[in-house]
Amino acid sequence: MARNRTPAITKIPTKQAGIFRSWTFLIAGFLFVVTRGYILFVLGPQISDVENTYFIYAIQAYDAHLVPYSADVPVEYPPLAWWIIYTPRFLNSQHITQTSEIQPALRAYAVIFRGFMFSCDLASAVLLTLIVRRRNPELLGWAMLTYTICTAILAHLLYDRLDIALLALMMGWGYCWLRAKENSSPAFVWSTAAYAVLGLSISFKLIPIICVPFLVLSDWRTQQKVKRLSAGMVALVLTIGLPFLIQYAISGPGVFAFLKYHGERGIQIESLYSTLMMIGSLFGRPVFVVESHSAFDLEGSLAKLMTALSNVLMYGFLAGTWLWAFFRRSAYGHEDAYRAACFVMVGALICSKVLSPQYFIWAIPLALLLAVDTLPARSATPWLLAALLIIFAGLTTWLFPYHYTNMPDHTGLLPIGSPDSSVLQPLPCIVLGLRNVLYLGIVILLGLLLYRKVDRIEGVKG
Repeated sequence: MARNRTPAITKIPTKQAGIFRSWTFLIAGFLFVVTRGYILFVLGPQISDVENTYFIYAIQAYDAHLVPYSADVPVEYPPLAWWIIYTPRFLNSQHITQTSEIQPALRAYAVIFRGFMFSCDLASAVLLTLIVRRRNPELLGWAMLTYTICTAILAHLLYDRLDIALLALMMGWGYCWLRAKENSSPAFVWSTAAYAVLGLSISFKLIPIICVPFLVLSDWRTQQKVKRLSAGMVALVLTIGLPFLIQYAISGPGVFAFLKYHGERGIQIESLYSTLMMIGSLFGRPVFVVESHSAFDLEGSLAKLMTALSNVLMYGFLAGTWLWAFFRRSAYGHEDAYRAACFVMVGALICSKVLSPQYFIWAIPLALLLAVDTLPARSATPWLLAALLIIFAGLTTWLFPYHYTNMPDHTGLLPIGSPDSSVLQPLPCIVLGLRNVLYLGIVILLGLLLYRKVDRIEGVKG
């Protein structure tokens, strides 16, 4: 007769474990208050898009009365993101009439913009807490502590970019989707709300559109598929389409120009493919840095091959994950769609040829949501993953902003300003390579955890 064998690491007294979890959550809350106060009131921004991009767009539209999405104001974001960029300038209703008024207007703009991003950060933390309490309360303190530390390490990106707002929307989608139980009337409302919030996130930044097929597949296999999908698709189309229609009335067909803009982008210098090109340069393949589409790309003899490879890997990754879900048939359910959507959002970054450090503001928390659903709570694995994510965030910040542009001693990742822009410095390239390999490893680990979770569930059902 087989004996029940409980691993030693799970033999933690319930009361002791509860106290540990409570203290971890309290420490996370304390660190959140301290770090956010420091970021808001002490930390000076470096290479800030608020000053270098958003404010310029806003004053061009508000003060110079130029048309957004035109050649004069080439906005490269979807309409909902543009409205957030524009609103802080609109709220400060005094028009700029002379040069001396620019700096006070910029300070007022930055206060409003950063304040809004802080509210998105706070909303994300609250929604993360609510989700984890529903999914795996034993990991609540762990999730909040990891979230707080990782986002604090990425401090220069947290409130000076738009990505924390995208995270708040994705957290809102996740909360609504998980509240949508199949056999109750409030579930229908929550499901519709989930599609609506996801639509808003797509009209903010396009990448969440990759989640839609996984949600549709899940609802297609429910008994209420006609009702849920009809309402969900209407909500999705409206929340994506209305912002575009409203902006179309202002900007005309130029509102869609950002699609072409992003389709033309090259191999961004922080992507995995850029790392492969850097390795190729050790074997005589020429590489050099170019500035294109408001970013720095790597060009050279391998650029076309890397572009093709990025397309193959991205579409292969998305299609492969969806087909895996599809062939699970009736075993694929509502919660599986949630996990798959989180996974493809996290994994798509490493497959993309366009990779900016601010994307990790939302990728790391989505990785935490997936981990909460797949990790065994009473083991060392959660803390191992937390350590990997913290190290990853540290390497990212070491690169950006501290070793991104050229240093006086020429140790920056970008050789801009050097006598030869084709000479890449070894140290930042090595750090970038380690960072990218570490992130790839985290994605693979999450994929394995997801597969094992599904295997355990289907084993129990079987």
